[in-house]
Amino acid sequence: MRQSQHSNYRFFIAAMGPGEIGQGMAFAGYALGRGDFVVFAIPRAEYLPLVQLQNPRFSSLITENSVALKEALCSKKIDALILCNSKIFTRNDNFPKYPPEPKLPSLSIDSNWLFGPSSPYLSNPWVDRYCLNLPEPIFQMGLKKNGGHYVIPKKILEKISVVGLIPSYRPLSVQEKNKIRAKYGIHKNEKLIFLYTSMGSLEKPRVFLKAYAVVKKLRAKGKKVKVIYFGDPPSAFLNAKDRDWFLARPRTNTEHFSKVLASSDLVFQHQGLATMEQAIGAQVPVIANVRDRKDEKNPTRHMHAWEVGPFAKYGACAMFFSRNSISTVANCSEGLLFNKNRREAMRQKQHALYGNGEKKVYNEAIKLLKTKS
Repeated sequence: MRQSQHSNYRFFIAAMGPGEIGQGMAFAGYALGRGDFVVFAIPRAEYLPLVQLQNPRFSSLITENSVALKEALCSKKIDALILCNSKIFTRNDNFPKYPPEPKLPSLSIDSNWLFGPSSPYLSNPWVDRYCLNLPEPIFQMGLKKNGGHYVIPKKILEKISVVGLIPSYRPLSVQEKNKIRAKYGIHKNEKLIFLYTSMGSLEKPRVFLKAYAVVKKLRAKGKKVKVIYFGDPPSAFLNAKDRDWFLARPRTNTEHFSKVLASSDLVFQHQGLATMEQAIGAQVPVIANVRDRKDEKNPTRHMHAWEVGPFAKYGACAMFFSRNSISTVANCSEGLLFNKNRREAMRQKQHALYGNGEKKVYNEAIKLLKTKS
């Protein structure tokens, strides 16, 4: 590792899925702006559109497992390893026991709470610093001592820095929003719902079906609402007559994805914190759909509702379980779309949670590099 006191470091970022890629790209953008170099590793070729960035100091590659990741690290001159999710490669892999050699200064960006000894998936223990992608008030509300569900062992708590929202989006200007909406044929009197769901075979159709039913119910009441989604809908999902208001578009890069999200009137999503925090940063009202207890793999050890719950309790999002009726979710959606007071109340709560998380993670990385040099 170089002994420079200035910038021009070389970061290697490894991300798990689309949400984590968004976090990594936010950090990459900040580091590139400081004059550093970034290598970005993703696990699947289908995610390549998300890491399209024209910068001579940026490159991307595919590492499907920890073996490929270690080989890539050995082939490049790297100063620090950034894991977007410290649980990366912990399923059916020996990554937690065998870190890259030689051991690099490492930190993670985490948008969930799986740090406890009873968690179904454990963090890689050799990570030097866990940067928790949560606003401080939400982190405090999630701790069991404050009424939440989580107890973090002291040894791990000492390695955690609560850094706030990543990506730390600001709301777009009215002009920027109008330009994006016009591109997709959204008229001034129409509302736009940004739909995002996980890649999982269970969650994807479930959230799609709920969003589809909710919007059909609103449109049946005469509400002018459209939906936009980037990716492939479940097979045989859309009727041809619905494609004028349900806009399924090919996957796009992270920057455009984020701009469309920030130009929408409501984000309708699964339980993922990465997307929800992006909506909060952009001050777009958001509805998160979490799994019922019976659908969680380890409901006594971890439930997604425990993660999303503090945000809902704070007022920065609305949360529904899979079992909640279409009418219930539709009523909430209608209120957040058309009731000015309800919209603004949630947006004010979201505004209060804003923070520049990328800068904080970067500062943690530089601090780590200096202590390891």
